[in-house]
Amino acid sequence: MKSFQNRPLPTKAKAPELNNVTVIASKGLGRVWSFHINFWLLLGIVTTLVLYFLFSFLLLVWYFSEQHQENLLVKLEKDFRETQKALYQAKQRLKFMEGYIDLSKIPAESPKKTVETQSPPAATGRQRNQAFKNPSSALKNWK
Repeated sequence: MKSFQNRPLPTKAKAPELNNVTVIASKGLGRVWSFHINFWLLLGIVTTLVLYFLFSFLLLVWYFSEQHQENLLVKLEKDFRETQKALYQAKQRLKFMEGYIDLSKIPAESPKKTVETQSPPAATGRQRNQAFKNPSSALKNWK
């Protein structure tokens, strides 16, 4: 009976080496690196990466799906109709302006007379005083 009492009690804790995973990496034929990582941490990282790639792939498929192409086509058709409407309105305005400005009613321009050279108003006091007395006549002289 004494041998039964001397035995250690069984524990429920697992040995720490059972939870560790050894990761080995090498570069070519050179040195080999190895390290231990917790199994649950490695499982969490791998699961996260798989879910990330899966979610990204699903988003890309949704974006480039036929529904997106149809929506794009509907938008392009709407823009095309709006552009056609704006072009039609611009043509109507142009026709109105062409009708409003009738070239046959505009008199032909006569050749301009040669302008006589005049001295500046400050050169002679008399021209300067006349400009102050009657500004409209001074403007006519300058044309």
